[in-house]
Amino acid sequence: MASAATSSRYGTVAIWLHWLMAALVVVAFLVGDQMAEAARAERAGWLGWHAPLGLMVMLGVILRLAWRFGNPPPPLPADLPAWQHRLAQLAHLGLYALMVLLPLSGLIAALATGRPLPLAGFGALPPLMPELHGLHEAAETAHVVMTKLLLALVGLHVAGALWHLLRADGVAWRMIPGGGPAAVPPRQ
Repeated sequence: MASAATSSRYGTVAIWLHWLMAALVVVAFLVGDQMAEAARAERAGWLGWHAPLGLMVMLGVILRLAWRFGNPPPPLPADLPAWQHRLAQLAHLGLYALMVLLPLSGLIAALATGRPLPLAGFGALPPLMPELHGLHEAAETAHVVMTKLLLALVGLHVAGALWHLLRADGVAWRMIPGGGPAAVPPRQ
């Protein structure tokens, strides 16, 4: 498998960055969900894992975007309606934006508490600002809202991949490690 994209398939680097990002986002969400439960039960041990995961998501998406700019994705089939092309573009733009903005809002919310930011296994980041309750609340609200938006876009993304599998146009297989059925070339 080539490291760069071809006319019908993503390259190895893009595929592995995609699945690494998917895994990081899922784990960060699950840890964040457990962290929220722990906070309600007054056990805040999950924060130490959520922050580094969020930072890895942000760094990973920056790497992914850098790779994508130098290695454009293969084109979508020409027989897809224009609105579906546009929806795919907007969904991907939204996913990328949220994978940057979510960690930033979480970091701002955590730093605005005025307390050290625990980084599991790495100690803690000392307080970088005084407690700013209004900023903390606004960033935390934005974080929760963007999490819901991300979940909706991930659902749309998965639904689109399933639709392409049912359509048998080869689009979904372009991002599967090892490829898919050799008999399913993308339509042009």
